[in-house]
Amino acid sequence: MLVDGLDQRVCPGASLWIGGIGWAGWLKACGVQPGDRIAVIVPNGRLFVLLFLACLRLDAVFCPVSERLPADEKQRQLDALDAALVLRADDERQAGPHLALATDLAAPPAALAPLRPSLRGPCPELAVIMWSSGTSGNPRAIGLSAANLMAQVASHQAFLALDPASRIVSYLSWSHCFGFGVELLPALLAGAEIHTDPSGGRSPAALTSLAEQVRPTHLFSVPAVLEALTRSPVAVAAWGRLVGGVVGGAFLTPVQAERLRKLGWPLRIGYGQTECSPGIALGEPGDLRAGYLGRPLGCDVQVDEVGELLVRGPNVFTTLWAGPPPVMTDGWLRTGDLVTTDAAGELHGLGRRDDCFKLANGRMVNPCLVEGELRKANPGVDTVLVVGSGLTMAVPLVAKLPAGWTVPVTLTVPLDAPVVRSAAFWTACAAPGGKWLRRVADASWAGADEVPDPL
Repeated sequence: MLVDGLDQRVCPGASLWIGGIGWAGWLKACGVQPGDRIAVIVPNGRLFVLLFLACLRLDAVFCPVSERLPADEKQRQLDALDAALVLRADDERQAGPHLALATDLAAPPAALAPLRPSLRGPCPELAVIMWSSGTSGNPRAIGLSAANLMAQVASHQAFLALDPASRIVSYLSWSHCFGFGVELLPALLAGAEIHTDPSGGRSPAALTSLAEQVRPTHLFSVPAVLEALTRSPVAVAAWGRLVGGVVGGAFLTPVQAERLRKLGWPLRIGYGQTECSPGIALGEPGDLRAGYLGRPLGCDVQVDEVGELLVRGPNVFTTLWAGPPPVMTDGWLRTGDLVTTDAAGELHGLGRRDDCFKLANGRMVNPCLVEGELRKANPGVDTVLVVGSGLTMAVPLVAKLPAGWTVPVTLTVPLDAPVVRSAAFWTACAAPGGKWLRRVADASWAGADEVPDPL
């Protein structure tokens, strides 16, 4: 059952399925053929699910584009998709085959929509095209088949403890693979009760108010939103009935992990990439450690000589539609993530391979490792980024510098004095999922709004 946060309309699973058939008939009457790409710009809710089910029924390719993106980025993604039809729930005036839809539509509109011939032709092998977060460069448009999606769901479903009695307050964008593949699809297949948050997680107070009404049993979240919730006693009480859920999208920091462990929330660490539909690994309930990624699930993994994780399996993407191509080696996807494995075969993250940089003397620095050591030595510092490509010393950037800043004696990287940066800097460097845009940080850290803090 889905409860749409935009109008509080309750939609049982059977209503969604029948509604999807109606929308499929409308799309077919518009001239949509198998393999046609249908771009969809609508928020989480009933309309999003109905359009997905309609595309699935027609073997059309469902291409969600986040309504939260700036207008120029939306248009860039739409241009790359080369869709036969764009269905949107906003009022932006656009040329071409765009049809504005009201989000409270329970049935297709009376008028048919015009299609435009696509330049690249149909893609009958694909079910969805989803955009990666782009934290390491330009976002990729990744083509996933129904087999990719179902392989990921099949491997994760038994561990998520979802059933018809489960209640989810959903704020993750379903236009991104974490919300779509790990939350929405498993919840729909389990018959769980889904309540959408119209604020999209941007208002912890609104999210908490909804949780007080719903009394959720499961939470799917990125660390940044979890941190805001765990700082509020009201929110902690509202989410106190959790029996499951997943935290992913970025590493937990030591402070975040410690706070969650003290609360005893039975969340699992989840790790993956859009290219893997997205799940690669999943942890045990309540095993919340900084840098922990979980145990590989539903795919094969190996670690190369420099520590990069490689993945192979039925969840790995079918087609790259747009953007820089992922690197493949003999059928293995190179994730770009540096990891270690322990005796139990579980994965622990060491940062991104392309985040590493060289100092002026040629010394390679893995900033994620340095940041972890600095957090351990300075418990009051949770927000820290290490930069310094081409410099003689690495530079730690912090949001706030506590008294007694300490550089651990075990740190072998030459480290300069920390630099405090303003709130505007951290906002500019934060990706929606909680990851840091390191290239933005590296290019702008020494800008005009630098605030030096004397030691």
